[in-house]
Amino acid sequence: MSRHRDEHLDLCAALVLGVLDEADRAELESHLATGCDVCLAELRALSAGVTALAISAPALRAPTAVRERVLAAVAGEHREPPAQHPEGTHSPVLSLPERPRWTVATWTWAAAAAVLAVAGVVAWQRGIALDRSLALARVREASLERTLEAERAWAGLLAAPGARVVRLAATPAGDSTLAAQVIYDPASRRAVVTAERLKPPAERAYELWAITASGPTSLGVVQADPSGRVVVRLEQVGGAEAIAAFAFSLEARGGSPDRHKPNGPVVLVGNVGG
Repeated sequence: MSRHRDEHLDLCAALVLGVLDEADRAELESHLATGCDVCLAELRALSAGVTALAISAPALRAPTAVRERVLAAVAGEHREPPAQHPEGTHSPVLSLPERPRWTVATWTWAAAAAVLAVAGVVAWQRGIALDRSLALARVREASLERTLEAERAWAGLLAAPGARVVRLAATPAGDSTLAAQVIYDPASRRAVVTAERLKPPAERAYELWAITASGPTSLGVVQADPSGRVVVRLEQVGGAEAIAAFAFSLEARGGSPDRHKPNGPVVLVGNVGG
């Protein structure tokens, strides 16, 4: 297999311009036969660019002096008397005036202009790619800044003036090895829940509850990692009523069917007031 090299891109440009010699053409065709996606894409882009450049060129009016010389030459051709032939015979070929041929220098200039045109198209395409990369980098930077700002806000939760640290202890219905902690800020209504060894039995799940004067409200089923460790961030915890306590219940997988009443035993509980 012919491995792709940057030189192959130059050969692609020369192929589009029609200035590729036989040896380079054979090398490029052999390389393209391996199915190089980079070169095939470059050929498509260059071909499209040359076509777009050709059709986008504005129409130009010839200078007056050139236009007059061309019209005069055409008029002179029409005034030329027809060639005389012996009576009764006809010329089988219409005689046309000789047209000037392009010289090697003319072809060289044309090839150079085409090379410049393709180079301009390639530079334009690469400029667009760089602009897109820059825009993507800016979007990522903005996303990282938002993430960093959010992390700073969560990190500062414990330092909030009204933040409470609520330690949850096991109830008689729960395993004595269970323990959890909630850092709760009533002002921002944010909370961070951490727990250890919170691995539920098979087909069961632990559900977190916020308890107010009106009763409990589910904060959702908690998923622990394989070691039983839990770290949960909660926003908009509670409503108009102050939260008096947090609790965990052991439920069937999926949680309690009633979001205002635990269906299984309450295994952990802790009062916000201490």
